[in-house]
Amino acid sequence: MPGGQAADATLGRVLHHGNFNKGSTKIMSRYFIDCRNYPGEHKCSVALAADTKEELLEAVVQHGTKVHGYQDTPEFRDKMIKEFQEGTPPLKV
Repeated sequence: MPGGQAADATLGRVLHHGNFNKGSTKIMSRYFIDCRNYPGEHKCSVALAADTKEELLEAVVQHGTKVHGYQDTPEFRDKMIKEFQEGTPPLKV
């Protein structure tokens, strides 16, 4: 029985890394930021997502400093947190 309500319920229980939230269909909220929304010198198509803002911030700081040359400053971190969106990145921008 592919697809349908049973498949939707199963997807609702799947959490990050394939863990199941037994007895609940609550979907965890995720946060993301997508470089495609910020055109610049680099034609970057990276999108980062995580279950928590803290985890996402650490990934964004690593990517931003190594790939885009930003400095890891409190101002940079504050600016990035304000750009986080709830959900998952779209396939196309």
